[in-house]
Amino acid sequence: RLASEFVLLRKLGHGAMGSVFLARHRLDGAQYAVKIVPFFARPSQPAHALAQEAERVLREVQALSRLNHRNVCRYYNAWVETDWASLA
Repeated sequence: RLASEFVLLRKLGHGAMGSVFLARHRLDGAQYAVKIVPFFARPSQPAHALAQEAERVLREVQALSRLNHRNVCRYYNAWVETDWASLA
């Protein structure tokens, strides 16, 4: 979805949870700040570790959805990207 709907223009910053990019939406032409939070499931990863990682990422999304501050970009939505090859 990221590659098909957005054109990444430049990196704005990064933190412990991921990186933020300035992106242009291909359909509406508007610019958005897109935060990419990596989440990888490895076959060798124990189920409890995978569940903890998924919970951590979900908490990040939930916190952003509730955040309302004049110095923070507005949250619009989130999705899980499954086609990482398209981002290369």
